[in-house]
Amino acid sequence: MPLSEIPVEMLTHLNVAFGYITDDFKVTNMDGVSADLFHNVGNVKARNPDLKIMIAIGGWTFSDPGPWQNKFPTMVATAASRSTFIQNLLGFLQEYGYDGVDFDWEYPAADDRGGSPADSIKYGIFLKELRAAIDASGHKYLVTFTAPSSYWYLRHFRLDLMEPYVDWINLMSYDIHGVWDGSNPIGNHVLSHTNLTEIDLALDLFWRAKVKPSSIVLGLGFYGRSFTLSDNNCWKPGCLFSGPGAAGRCTNTPGILSYREIQELIYQTGATAYTDKAAAAKYIVYGNNSWISFDDQETFKAKIDYANKVGLSGLMIWAIDLDDGDLSALSAVTGRNVGQHNGKFTLTDLKNLFPSEMLPSSPDDVVYALTTFSGQSDTGYSNPRESGFGFMLMSGEKHVVSRLRRREGDPEPFTFLDCPENIDSDDGDITYTARVVCLSDDIEGCFQVMIGGIEGTAVEMPDNCAPNTIARALSLTPSKDQALPEDMHGTDPTSLIFDFSFDFNMLRVRQDSEQTSVRIDFSTSPDYWVNILDTPGIQSRDLEGRFFAPTAAQWESRFVEGNFRRKYAFSIKETVSTPLFWNTAKECDFQGDGGFIEGVAAYVAGDIDVKVDYGFSAVYRYKKDDSLDLYQASGYIDPKGKIDMSYGVGGVADIDVTKGTGSNPAFADGVSKRIDKQSLTLYGGAKITFAPYYALEYAMATYNSSDASAPNNGVAAFDGLLTSRVVTDVANFTAYYPPKDGDELETKKLNDVSVQDHNIIYTSTEAGGKIGLESILSIGLNITVNHYKNKPAPVNVELELGYTTLAMYTWRPGDGADEGKTCIDYDIGTLGWQSASNGNRFGWKDGAVREAQSDEQTSAAAPKCFADLDPNGEEKRANLPLVETTKALAARQGDPEMPGWDYKPFEFPSPLKYVGFVGGNGPAGDIVNFNNGGLFKGTEHVFEAQIIADFFSNWLDSGKITNQRPIPSNPSPKMPCALSERYVWPSSNDWKVAGKAEGFFKVLLGELGSIRHLDRLTVFLARPNRMKGAMFEGNKAVAEATYLIMSADEQLSAVKEMGMAFTYLNEADVWDAFCATYEGIYDRLGEYNTWWANNPPAGPISIPDLQKEWKDYMKVVMDSMVTRAKADFDFMFLNRKGVNQDPYKSAWTYNRLFNRGLIRVWNNAGNSA
Repeated sequence: MPLSEIPVEMLTHLNVAFGYITDDFKVTNMDGVSADLFHNVGNVKARNPDLKIMIAIGGWTFSDPGPWQNKFPTMVATAASRSTFIQNLLGFLQEYGYDGVDFDWEYPAADDRGGSPADSIKYGIFLKELRAAIDASGHKYLVTFTAPSSYWYLRHFRLDLMEPYVDWINLMSYDIHGVWDGSNPIGNHVLSHTNLTEIDLALDLFWRAKVKPSSIVLGLGFYGRSFTLSDNNCWKPGCLFSGPGAAGRCTNTPGILSYREIQELIYQTGATAYTDKAAAAKYIVYGNNSWISFDDQETFKAKIDYANKVGLSGLMIWAIDLDDGDLSALSAVTGRNVGQHNGKFTLTDLKNLFPSEMLPSSPDDVVYALTTFSGQSDTGYSNPRESGFGFMLMSGEKHVVSRLRRREGDPEPFTFLDCPENIDSDDGDITYTARVVCLSDDIEGCFQVMIGGIEGTAVEMPDNCAPNTIARALSLTPSKDQALPEDMHGTDPTSLIFDFSFDFNMLRVRQDSEQTSVRIDFSTSPDYWVNILDTPGIQSRDLEGRFFAPTAAQWESRFVEGNFRRKYAFSIKETVSTPLFWNTAKECDFQGDGGFIEGVAAYVAGDIDVKVDYGFSAVYRYKKDDSLDLYQASGYIDPKGKIDMSYGVGGVADIDVTKGTGSNPAFADGVSKRIDKQSLTLYGGAKITFAPYYALEYAMATYNSSDASAPNNGVAAFDGLLTSRVVTDVANFTAYYPPKDGDELETKKLNDVSVQDHNIIYTSTEAGGKIGLESILSIGLNITVNHYKNKPAPVNVELELGYTTLAMYTWRPGDGADEGKTCIDYDIGTLGWQSASNGNRFGWKDGAVREAQSDEQTSAAAPKCFADLDPNGEEKRANLPLVETTKALAARQGDPEMPGWDYKPFEFPSPLKYVGFVGGNGPAGDIVNFNNGGLFKGTEHVFEAQIIADFFSNWLDSGKITNQRPIPSNPSPKMPCALSERYVWPSSNDWKVAGKAEGFFKVLLGELGSIRHLDRLTVFLARPNRMKGAMFEGNKAVAEATYLIMSADEQLSAVKEMGMAFTYLNEADVWDAFCATYEGIYDRLGEYNTWWANNPPAGPISIPDLQKEWKDYMKVVMDSMVTRAKADFDFMFLNRKGVNQDPYKSAWTYNRLFNRGLIRVWNNAGNSA
């Protein structure tokens, strides 16, 4: 959260966490936090001069084992060290202008946290000396300390020595439970980390120590603690856990999710939040078996009511930057809206914002909200002239919104003598009544709520009754109770005492004026405010008053002439790798002509690197029937960058995309992310949200004919490998809104298109066929406006531009000189388009999609025809990489370098169904490699051919295998190589493959995946496939010397890919294919045993039972591979880089605790150790 987004208007104090203590007892910045933060945070006071800023020193990590652990104990140990630190601290507070200090020592005198028994008393002495030094300095610095709620650590706090010298105590009433319970008497039970029952018990410890309730501030957590359930069927509090819950996309730490992440989970999954009433906490179950507890509006209220009941002095939050984009947790705690202003508007002249007939009568008659991001906002300033910003301003007549809250310069409204208890502004069905009286000589000003009639008038409530809310006035009648409260005796009222009735039913607010003028703006450019909002509009005689531009064209020219800087454009940087079609033996029930089950894979993979600028403005009247009287609405989306994608299909199958989706073309969602979200809330509940986003979708179509005039959607008979790479430059396409009429296409820089040297098509039906692979990148801005709380949002508009790239592959039988060949044609193009959903709300044509740019290219220099190959070939389709060297399309050479598939830790897509080791507890199975390694997928033999060769050359010849584990003590040869060379390798009429005489070894190879055994072919990545082959051969997955010089990211990638080899083998379909090969070879060896017995060679020559030897051999192969791989993992773990640095620390911890156990093979008990 940038400093400018900290909602300081809603806070009284802001603790900057954390400062650390150096060896010479000075205050310094904690690891990973810039020292500039200490200076810049003071800038936020410009938005709330009453805010108190304090430095928080310590924190949990500060007392972890390491270089900082002894700093607190050493600092308080002697009078000299305490004095030195105190002087340095006072100097720090004065230098940076801070208002105080909070000490978060976790925990004094705790031996498991580096403490010693003397800490307890020394801590109290230190606070006494600090208070004396502050008093002597003439300053009024605040001093607080943070205390735990658990007796285990609290017992070492000498509260009697500490409380007299601090302003208050921050009670950490969160983190009461977590995965650490598994190692203490509580045990591994899922329990809420914040529990009101246990908070009450904790406070009893303070009461026993004679601590006053007014000395304690109750801590609230804007996060949750999560667990992995041991049993999915047992999910209520008290059930068992096996470890931390899955990590979140932002916090990226197993066992914890921020409030933002929790709300996203609930929204995306529809998870039900349950209430633990005893704990006053919520919990949900998410993912497969993760459980998390947290607070929401209901449980925050329960804890706040409790704090008020026992007389605590306030609330403390950990931490403000864990809230969601709407700051809904903070709003639930404070009861206030975010980003709102109702003071005099001075940011620009209102004449620059509205035409004359919409101008408010005074800058005082407006409410507005402003948020800034990037630029100066990162240093705490909220200056829309030097930052990106979101802005909304509303103005209405006085009888539409009446103020009952005192404001300087306005007439004094009537005074509330009392206020109903437990007002709920979210419930519009409850009527409340309060007694009010006028104390001002300005009677008319006192009762301005009566202007135009009171019933239905929206009123801004005062500070002493439902503050920061808008209510609906119902009636004002003389009260039967005309007595003033005792504390007002002697006051001379100027009116009777009235009963004022009101509710919060905003659906029925009176709107008898159409003069509610609204202005909204959003931009990523620091020049937008100056050029659009801070500049007079264009005068037009035929337009009422004045505005920016009487036409959309003039508006667009204003954007162009503004020459807006792109300093704070939002970035879209994504590496994607997505299978569009993936079928193996068990997943595809379509039988080919030969009666065999097919296997094929199609994918889109590549990189997106685009920066996007946005601008939008609208001016309109909001009418009482929820309609908009629009004056102008215009905007733009301006992207710059490249989309670099490869489109590939490989395998042999009759491809029918309807098998998965029921449609052809078939569409699939890919990445969908909100780039940012800026929400503003005004008095009265008016709210606007600007949400820039991007999304990737994919499509695949198949045709059962190559006829360009009338291709039929249907099953495509495919046998080959085809890929292409398309690089699209998006730099010269700015989408202006409203979209232009017509479909005239703008010029576009041609794509760089290339196809691969290894592309090949083996055969074709007479009709030929087509496959289309498509990616769709959408970049948009969602704008949602709600003008009153509890009323429907009348505006929900989506501006969007997109790039649709299609790679169409067409194959057909050759004719003429190409007879006997299969020929391929490529048609590749990109279409740029823009649209506006619900644009009619802004007076635009709704839902229309404008085609703005087009680029279509066809093959010229690419290889086109291939000789039809033997369909019974066994090795022709193995391990063909789908990304290789390039050949130009349309005689234009693309970038000769292949795209770099940078390893992107802890955010992997999941294109494959098998999973591998992960960087952290994220999804796995990605196909992202590093060092320009390229993306490789191809058909592969689950069962390595080398296993068969080693059976004869190692096991039978010497009685052992390479690097056998455990090392055999006395291996005995079983069948010398000479016999194999004489009776196994040579061709013989006794052994035939596809009717041709072959050696028995070829018969065994035939049991591998081939045209006759397609159920034993799968598609796997080349790098982990090579690792799998190396491990089966008795070698290491990664050479130790190579691993030691890898970067931290590369090391994680290496261990992940090694793990993928095992989780791939343990996938049910893959294991079935492996076992089918094993059993097929076992059966062939049985046939060989019979053949040998019936055809014994001359002389005393014997061979062992090859079936038995095969079984024993495979047991040793699998056991040894697992044992070596675990040893390899342990070596990787011991020699990992980034040991104490996140995210590597958490990733390796998770791999060590959980993923090492994935190194195993199904149905092999000896491999589970």
